[in-house]
Amino acid sequence: MKTSLRLNTEILPLIGALALAMQIIDPSRAWVILLIGIGGTWLCCRWWVRGLAHSLQFKREMRYGWAQVGDRLEERFTLKNDFVLPATWVSVNDQSTLPDHRSSVATGVDGNSTSQWKVLNRCTRRGVFTLGGAVLETGDPLGIYTLTLEDPTSATLA
Repeated sequence: MKTSLRLNTEILPLIGALALAMQIIDPSRAWVILLIGIGGTWLCCRWWVRGLAHSLQFKREMRYGWAQVGDRLEERFTLKNDFVLPATWVSVNDQSTLPDHRSSVATGVDGNSTSQWKVLNRCTRRGVFTLGGAVLETGDPLGIYTLTLEDPTSATLA
């Protein structure tokens, strides 16, 4: 899976740098407390999201390898988190080309656990379509970082 990490708020490092400059210019306990609070929050959120980047696993399974018009298509999705902290929110955006296929969800998964769900759709058109490719977005609970995981795995449905 391809991963990318984005800092959502550029003001946090700016406030940290400003507090550090003020501590150098005019030392005070208030600047130290502000530096520790902002720096600690920033580092904890980064550690949380980096841990999720290495431990989230996404898998999709199709019940049958083919379908005809009118058939029900059943898929099972599995989101596994091997990190000790939870992924409080995960947005799963499906990249399938099958018409009327709705399998994008928003969910969460606890630490060291697995979340599963099924999606049932009816095949409405003839043709060759792809099931798969998914983009997962998650982040820390404070919204400081957003992690994007791209799973290019797809299957052809004829």
